Amino acid sequence: MRAFGGRVLDSDGRLDRAKLSAEVFVKPAARRRLEAATHPIIMRELRRLIGRARGVVVADVPLLFEKRLANEFDFTILVTAPRAARLARLKRRGLAAAEALRRMKAQLSDAVKARRADVVVPNAGSKTEFLRRVGQYHAALTLLQQSPT
Repeated sequence: MRAFGGRVLDSDGRLDRAKLSAEVFVKPAARRRLEAATHPIIMRELRRLIGRARGVVVADVPLLFEKRLANEFDFTILVTAPRAARLARLKRRGLAAAEALRRMKAQLSDAVKARRADVVVPNAGSKTEFLRRVGQYHAALTLLQQSPT
């Protein structure tokens, strides 16, 4: 990535995500540069995909409220989990606790996001339980979309 010079590339010249993460989650200016370079492209592609879709579309947008993107969507759902559960899940994905905490600190608190979301879905239980709950919301939203207004 030009915005970061060679600092975030591996020995083969490819993006080293660990190096990039180490820089952007420590230096707010670096994170802003990354977001300025990537977010317009991501949003353009997301809008294109949504425009082509039929039915209810679910988009996972990590910085939805931080970047004031909620108005791009008809309905917002915030998925929350206790801090300890989030840290344990990130650790299982190979992220060190310090790195996970830096990333969490870069986001708005769940309390702030909950006030902005249309619905809050707790995710403290099993994956099966969570997927069942999401399926229920998807079915309800599909029914709402299909009903005459």
